[in-house]
Amino acid sequence: MKIRNIIIIGISTFVLSSLFAFKLLSTSWNINANDAKISFIMPNGDKTGTISGLDATIDFDPTDIKLFTMKATVQVSTINTGIPKLNGHLQTPDFFDAANHPAISFTTESISKNDSGFVATGKLAMRDSVHTIDVPFTFVQNGKGAIIKGQMDFFSSDYGVAKKNEKKSDRVIVTIEIPLTQK
Repeated sequence: MKIRNIIIIGISTFVLSSLFAFKLLSTSWNINANDAKISFIMPNGDKTGTISGLDATIDFDPTDIKLFTMKATVQVSTINTGIPKLNGHLQTPDFFDAANHPAISFTTESISKNDSGFVATGKLAMRDSVHTIDVPFTFVQNGKGAIIKGQMDFFSSDYGVAKKNEKKSDRVIVTIEIPLTQK
């Protein structure tokens, strides 16, 4: 009877410690959406702006990147170029078609480490198109807080948001800065 109890306690301890270890490795983060900064620039088209309404979930442990997951969504209606008439025009079917495609989302598929940080590879969904892109980013943790800073570069015409042209004026660079707190 004693050996059986010792075996059961041993197995139970192993299972509980494995679950606890998994929880430590798959660190979940709360997004401080109000303090997140998402900006864009169209370097060949002289347009800049911001987008807000971030809703995201992030599980990340920089010591075990295989457990990284991220799903982020922003609302097209929050695009702000500083020019109200342009903001309204961007909502129309000529561009984002916000009535039928109200959100832009990014979902990771994999992550890798590089000399300057990490690269998240995932699906960027905008309007009625989805393409795989790489998003280089850094992750800096300070106690129970952290910040993710990254940048993505794509052509809006690939997503049906603008017309492709030889000048490549539809190139968009999006910069993100997302403050986090550990759950």
